[in-house]
Amino acid sequence: MLYHIWPGKGECWRWNGQRILKHIGMFNGVWHIGIALDKSTESEATVRDAFPYGTQFTVVENDPKRREVATFLPLLESVETDDPSHATFYAHAKGVRRPGEPAVHRWADLMYETCLDYWPLVERLLLDHAMAGSFKKVGMGFGGGSRSSWHYSGTFFWLASGG
Repeated sequence: MLYHIWPGKGECWRWNGQRILKHIGMFNGVWHIGIALDKSTESEATVRDAFPYGTQFTVVENDPKRREVATFLPLLESVETDDPSHATFYAHAKGVRRPGEPAVHRWADLMYETCLDYWPLVERLLLDHAMAGSFKKVGMGFGGGSRSSWHYSGTFFWLASGG
């Protein structure tokens, strides 16, 4: 499990953490969390204390232009494998910049539900697809020179390992 958190002061990042901890039993490998810190966040120690012993952490200075991209590669490299029996979930805490917006929480809850509450369906999809996730958007969706023809809105998805 790979997860990115910008732990803005308040309860929103904790709500996300509690939501993912409900599914701790389905993850039997690495728990690796990227933490992006700045002067407006909780401390590293506070975030570490919210997760089980054995969780790995990558801590970076928050870069508002890169957001979760700043920790994505180190997180991904930590679970690199060619073992086809492995699958990796990736997500990041949602709504931390807009904690008072109920629509954002509902959107996040839908992504947690579709990716984590329906593991048998996800597992079947990963047998034939390299990725599975919620809210796949087909077509160019980013400015700034991106050549991507699709993405998972909200950045919640599973990766199958190659074999």
